[in-house]
Amino acid sequence: MGIVNLLPHDHIMARTQKRVFRACLMLCPVMMAGIAVAALVSKNTCHRTMGVLQQTIRANEEALELLGRLQRSEARRSAVLGQAEGSAALLDKAPRSHVLAIVTNCLPEHTSLTRFELDAASRTAQGPSAAGPHGKVAARGDQMRVAGLATSNEAIGTYVSNLSRKSLFATVDLLFNQEKANDKGVREFQVLLELKPGADVLELMNQPGQDPKAASLSGRTMEDSQR
Repeated sequence: MGIVNLLPHDHIMARTQKRVFRACLMLCPVMMAGIAVAALVSKNTCHRTMGVLQQTIRANEEALELLGRLQRSEARRSAVLGQAEGSAALLDKAPRSHVLAIVTNCLPEHTSLTRFELDAASRTAQGPSAAGPHGKVAARGDQMRVAGLATSNEAIGTYVSNLSRKSLFATVDLLFNQEKANDKGVREFQVLLELKPGADVLELMNQPGQDPKAASLSGRTMEDSQR
């Protein structure tokens, strides 16, 4: 047996619309709450992202500042090293007056110097013969020529021997020894000396047995005589 609905069709439609409206009213707060939660989560995420970005920016700025300090420190270090190298280059380990004093103090009796020439222009040997066993150019010290007068061959030999005993010189060569023209009994000679590379004359002058004051005095006397 079927059920007969005696309600009008319009009443049924109105009731359905009321139910739908109530459902919409209940879902609207839920949707609004969801939107609010999503907005809050997005805002927090944005704040965290901005915080990380600011920390990264600060870290980069600190790194750039540290790099700048390191560069300035390296520039100051290079400047100091340049000044130190310049100062070291100005310090001559073989002052002309001290070398002349040592050369003069080696003179025996009846012997004198007439000329002293120091050649510091060439610091390295030239030509194929200067190369060592491994093909490297050998360093050489300053060369000097000493000319003088003596009364005998024995005095000249003694002078060359005295120079050879000095640890300052790498080589001592007698270039010539001959009787002076128009002056019998006087012989003129010339000696070629080569300083050892890096030899420190001041250190040698301070060794025991050396008299710096006397040496300096002799050097000044010879320089005055040359003038």
